[in-house]
Amino acid sequence: MLIVSVLRCGKDFTPRHAQWLHRQFGATRSVCLTDAGDIPGVETAPLLYNWPGWWAKLELFNPQHPVIGAQDLLYIDIDTVITGDLGGLNGLSRMTMLTDFAWQGQANAPAASGIMFIPAKDKYRAWHAFTENAEAIMAENKAPPFHGDQGFIGQIYPDADRWQDIFPGHIISYKANIATPGMPGFSVKLHDGVADGSLPGEAKIVCFHGSPRPWHTALPWVPAFSLMNTLKARVKQFKRTMRRAG
Repeated sequence: MLIVSVLRCGKDFTPRHAQWLHRQFGATRSVCLTDAGDIPGVETAPLLYNWPGWWAKLELFNPQHPVIGAQDLLYIDIDTVITGDLGGLNGLSRMTMLTDFAWQGQANAPAASGIMFIPAKDKYRAWHAFTENAEAIMAENKAPPFHGDQGFIGQIYPDADRWQDIFPGHIISYKANIATPGMPGFSVKLHDGVADGSLPGEAKIVCFHGSPRPWHTALPWVPAFSLMNTLKARVKQFKRTMRRAG
């Protein structure tokens, strides 16, 4: 199993963010599928198509990709924090996706694509369906959480296993399972009723879906992105604390 991220360079994500994520994998081999070319300290593989934004993730399913095509993949979004040993996630054989954190515990909850196990033997299903009609699929206007790449992938693999079912407590959401009032990104709608602001001990991966990005939180278990970034995050957190105290 090969760990893979996808970087389509733009305003929100740059090669520095790929470096930040891939440092967290240590000595475990990982590859960034990207249009950035060479990224110091990160093994890269080329994006071969010009699909915009999140649609670039569909290249994970290309069974003919010269670097990753024949490999089983553990895909991880760039704005993700690794907090435990990923070795326990080995041994999978079926397509595996997240349950959308906003729908967790509900019947027929939609899938999310922030963390995926993609077996090589099943890549062709999404690849053939997408490449046969890519422009029309990308142009469809579907409401969240059935939009974008995750809506399409979830439709192709309705029988996918869900991480939260097979590894409960190991892959969690910052907003749902950690954030409390006063912390950046706190959401009454998403809060699981248990989160107390601390990192649960069994967590191996923390997903940051949307705002805030992990490098904007200044949390002690989040790897530093840059000194300036950390200082700005701490100043913002101090101001939030003062406003609540006042």
